[in-house]
Amino acid sequence: MITMQSLYQLDFNLLKTLYVLLEERNVTRAAERLSLTQPAVSGMLNRLRYRLGDPLFVRASRGMIPTERALSLYEPLKKIIDEIELLVQPNEFEPSELTRVFKIGATDNAMHSIGVPLALHLQKAAPNVRLVFLSILGKDIETMLAQGDLDVAWLAAGAVPEKLRANRIQNEPYVCAVRKDHPVLQGDWTLDKFCELDFVLVSYFGGSFVGSADRALEKLGKSRRVALSVQNFLLVPEILRQSDYAAVILRHLVANDDELVALDLPFELADYENALVWHDRTQHDIVHQWFREQIALCASN
Repeated sequence: MITMQSLYQLDFNLLKTLYVLLEERNVTRAAERLSLTQPAVSGMLNRLRYRLGDPLFVRASRGMIPTERALSLYEPLKKIIDEIELLVQPNEFEPSELTRVFKIGATDNAMHSIGVPLALHLQKAAPNVRLVFLSILGKDIETMLAQGDLDVAWLAAGAVPEKLRANRIQNEPYVCAVRKDHPVLQGDWTLDKFCELDFVLVSYFGGSFVGSADRALEKLGKSRRVALSVQNFLLVPEILRQSDYAAVILRHLVANDDELVALDLPFELADYENALVWHDRTQHDIVHQWFREQIALCASN
């Protein structure tokens, strides 16, 4: 049982250490997050074990497994730490004086449509801020955000993990793109002509030959032939310029390409929705709030 005396002896540093250990489940990673040495974190864990009368963690082949007692403390600790961090934050800051590195996870498409405008905007608004763009293909986004390996990520709205916070920041229509002297441009542009083409498809996870356009066509009793599947959005325009392939692609990827023609789709297809996602740990941080606002601003222009 925790007495009032023992409660007073549990300083904030011990509580924060327990919270980070519950998230990381690894002493070395927790020490890195806390900017402490591994022996210091191990010592604090021993003090917590003594004060709480529970082992809190047991060793496993990969890291540590929290006990039931430790797991029961996670949500209360999270609430306490969020409130304390909110309490001690400054009410305002000057973006032009901010020195910070932000790590952003994104597909190459999102880097192109949002990342470039963001970098140009911050060069003037916050010149001391540095950006790191990291590919999210095949990555565990939720874990990376929880552990601080990413600050934010840009995902398709339908792919956002349930436990992450999200804000839909960009809608964009699809078009059918072909090279400017493609034979399909002769005569009327119809659904049947569309279905006769050979297509390049961008498969997020790799290897798929079915996308949202195929599901929309299926509802109409139609189908198309996807002959080439790639994971890189920016590779598609180069393929189109040199072949008779077509692609259902986001409009911005071909909008300023003089060698390609963007045709309206001859059937209904919902716009692509991009979402900005982040972890609860940065929800109330005033600098992260400002950064998310800058991203939303750039995405809306």
